[in-house]
Amino acid sequence: MHVLKSLTASWDKPTVASIVSFVILLAAYCAFEAAGLVMHDNAWTAPLVIAVFVLLLAALMVRPRLANRFEDGFSKAKPFVLVGLVFLAFYLFEKPYNAALFDIGTYYAFVNLCVIAALFAIVYFAGQQTKAAAIAFLSLCFIAGIANYFVIAFKGQPVLPADLFALSTAAAVGGGYTYAVNDNVAVAFCALACGIALVMYLPKTKFAVKRGVANTAVAALCVASFGFWFSHFDIEKAYGIQVDGWAASDSYSQQGSVLCFLKRMQDLQPAEPAGYSPEAAADILAPYANDTDRFADLSDEEKPIVIAVMNETFSDLSTYPNLADIYEGPAFFNSIQDAYLKGTAYVSALGAGTCNSEFEFLTGTTMANLGEGVYPYMLYDLDGTENLATYFKALGYETTAIHPADATNWRRDTVYEQLGFDTFLDVTDFEGADTLRGFTTDRETYDAILQIIADADEPQFIFDVTLQNHGGYDTGLIPDGMGVSIPLESSRTAELEEFASCIEQSDLDLQYLIESLSAIDRPIVLCLFGDHQPGFSDWLSSLAFDKELADFSIEEVQARYEVPYLIWTNYETDRVSALDGSFVAETQESELEALERPLYPDATAMSLNYLGAHMLAAAELPLDPYHRLLLDTQKDLPVVNVNGYLDAGGSWHWLNERYDGSETDETAEALARLEIVQHSLLFGS
Repeated sequence: MHVLKSLTASWDKPTVASIVSFVILLAAYCAFEAAGLVMHDNAWTAPLVIAVFVLLLAALMVRPRLANRFEDGFSKAKPFVLVGLVFLAFYLFEKPYNAALFDIGTYYAFVNLCVIAALFAIVYFAGQQTKAAAIAFLSLCFIAGIANYFVIAFKGQPVLPADLFALSTAAAVGGGYTYAVNDNVAVAFCALACGIALVMYLPKTKFAVKRGVANTAVAALCVASFGFWFSHFDIEKAYGIQVDGWAASDSYSQQGSVLCFLKRMQDLQPAEPAGYSPEAAADILAPYANDTDRFADLSDEEKPIVIAVMNETFSDLSTYPNLADIYEGPAFFNSIQDAYLKGTAYVSALGAGTCNSEFEFLTGTTMANLGEGVYPYMLYDLDGTENLATYFKALGYETTAIHPADATNWRRDTVYEQLGFDTFLDVTDFEGADTLRGFTTDRETYDAILQIIADADEPQFIFDVTLQNHGGYDTGLIPDGMGVSIPLESSRTAELEEFASCIEQSDLDLQYLIESLSAIDRPIVLCLFGDHQPGFSDWLSSLAFDKELADFSIEEVQARYEVPYLIWTNYETDRVSALDGSFVAETQESELEALERPLYPDATAMSLNYLGAHMLAAAELPLDPYHRLLLDTQKDLPVVNVNGYLDAGGSWHWLNERYDGSETDETAEALARLEIVQHSLLFGS
């Protein structure tokens, strides 16, 4: 007792605070262990972490006495400790998610360390060289590493710059995931604790006005220098950093997350494409000009109700070779024979990034010209951007957007207003609605659509973004009798089966919607498509093609970005698919000759940027110049997305091949036309 009193008598407030903090951290780790949320590859990890924490607690308890006794030695060691903290920060960035941390090349590691040192200097001097500043920096590095770990686990990609603008969305939908960690995270947590304890042993920095001014000046100089470097040096050209668009996690793990993240920051604002000018964009559109006065000539009775449903994660995984014989996919969807158009759409999102799929569909633009990791809803002011909502409003339609989630997700409350939607039905309009796994069912949104149609006399354009099938798929909340069994030999089959059970319910709800629309005595066009495949398709596709993701060909990569689409009408149309060259309505045939389209291998395959134009063609509405350009361009460029493109001959190319001369002249011209007009549409005055 006397020893304890003697020991505690020397404790100052920082010592007490650090001891209490370590006890809380240790208790949190033990709670994770008790809940089974730490997945161990090694039996010694948990005892090691606990033992290290106990030793660190003991070290913190005796710190005041040791610090007084060896004050001179600790002061001399301080510069070396600060350098060591830079290496530790790099370790905390990488260890949680990067199983190949020690395989990072020496050059890449060195450049990452230099950048981290600069960031540490900014924080440390801005924080007046205090221990708190050093500890805060280490903690932020660990949080960044943890964020990469969870985001890769949930959607197969690491944190990208635009994700920072979507934190509210991530928080809103994050409840559906299980936050389990592995040994790498536990070890990194242990390393963080060691770093904090080491910092606590450093001598206290005494504050003085002159020192404070000098620290602030150094911090400002570091910020200015870092800003100059970032704005004047192309990280890709200067340091050879390339981030693979579809396997960014591999790029992060091989080249370091800090440099890769900064590289993607430089990619957020696209540069003007070669040959761009407002006049060049106008010249491209000029041949497609039509008489917009005809918009006013259509009566309300001639204007069909147009419904677009972007169904959350609606995808047919039976297309994977290892599932083809044991899973039939969405049975009703696959049985539909009377569709105006039906096939495969290639999207630019995987496992997440729903907003980018709706952006491509609504605007008719492609993420191929913006890049992976860019979320236009979060980054750009879309006020005045022409899109399907503005198109329908010009025709006298009422426009409604539906998404039964928080209105602020992906800034939809702001973006839908900017895009021109008159009404937005969010989660507050679905209080008391039926749910599946806690998410509002597709059928509830379809009932809302049917109610809008029943109540309105004016023609309607309704855009419904469903929520029912949202990840994750390890909730175990599928009701008895609703589950789908898939006899796949994998430790993650339960995840696949929960997803398939959700898709089956979506399929049944689609049948309900089509049967309901068939009974309505008004012309209706329905367009339905999925936004992306589930995030777990990484292991599923790797199993299907029997290779690592890094070894996938462009064809195998694109298989992960396939979703089904459907354009259906409740009336017979004399005009067949736009793909056969007869998309031009009778009122327009004198202005633009019908296009002769080569039948590339899958004549119904397209990318999402074209789908809206086909929906308008199905509705037999006048096509504006941009949608006419899209349908014309499609004959030379059937598919283009964030990974690559398909040429008219049926050959796939990586996106970066568009500049290497491997594409045909027609394909190269089509890519250039789209890029110029898209830049004008999104960023022109």
